[in-house]
Amino acid sequence: MPANVALGYFGSVGIHEGSHALAAEAIGADSIKVNVLPRYSAGNLTFGDTQFKYAEISDIEESLFNIAGPASMFVSQVTLRELLRNEIVPIALQPTLQWLAVCNKVSFYVHAIRGIARDKNSDLGKEDLWVSLSFLLGGMSYDVYDLLTDSPSRYVGVLAGQEFYGEEERKIRPVFYSDGKSSYFGLSIDW
Repeated sequence: MPANVALGYFGSVGIHEGSHALAAEAIGADSIKVNVLPRYSAGNLTFGDTQFKYAEISDIEESLFNIAGPASMFVSQVTLRELLRNEIVPIALQPTLQWLAVCNKVSFYVHAIRGIARDKNSDLGKEDLWVSLSFLLGGMSYDVYDLLTDSPSRYVGVLAGQEFYGEEERKIRPVFYSDGKSSYFGLSIDW
């Protein structure tokens, strides 16, 4: 479980900062520097950051850069949850991908709330208030749908590898058979 938590955390930060880097590349940055480790920067704790240099950038291009990280985390969370819920992910990968979805969800909400609080050190805090409110409303709408259409015990259980998506179709169970003359004990594997 600790490895899955770490993979979820660093995967989420990587998705976020990688999306900023792709946006910076798309708007013509001269150089891009990405950090996915926590550190203090300009007196603030950051869990990762993307810095880029440019000759000239429009307000729309700067907004695209700021929105890219939180938007990609939301898209990633929805994609991962739908893959899990539709039983497309192999059981061995389900805990890791669920941790990644949860880390994306938490970070997404932190960004939206910091944007609403007008924190200028956050991505969405640099944008108009309606952007953060839209992100928050969109995230909450999907999460209500997700939680109402999934089993809460399975949603949490897969994090610890206790309950899986599609488990009922792939059970390994002991089998005992006896016809009075001979007996058999073995494992039945249903795929």
